Amino acid sequence: MTRQLSLVVFEMGEQQFGLPIDAVTEIIPLIAVSRVPNMPDDWLGVANVRGYVTPVVDYRVRVGGAKDLPPLSSPLIVIRQGRQQAALLVERIKQILTISDEHLDPSVIIHEGQLLMLIDPKTVLGRETPLS
Repeated sequence: MTRQLSLVVFEMGEQQFGLPIDAVTEIIPLIAVSRVPNMPDDWLGVANVRGYVTPVVDYRVRVGGAKDLPPLSSPLIVIRQGRQQAALLVERIKQILTISDEHLDPSVIIHEGQLLMLIDPKTVLGRETPLS
């Protein structure tokens, strides 16, 4: 029996990424982010997301993009794993995609002729920060 995997697909430049939908709690517009000293380069800071102090990761920087001010239209993908929560700043949400797991490689798939990089939420949430 084949299982289905649903992904939130987002774009960063010409690259596409997919996050398992079961790790995504919500997608929200960019909100106020407070800088915190000594954070890693790809962390914008922290934001109050529904009463939780939430680290905000600039995924543009994580994949090699420039560290500049994000456009106000940039969405945040809020992910949760157990008691840990983070928000990923991305360029744009493309779609919700459901695929069968027989088409999955551990880290990439080909969808509509394009490479789609799969993101393991544990790698984002497991990253050590000054808040850990």
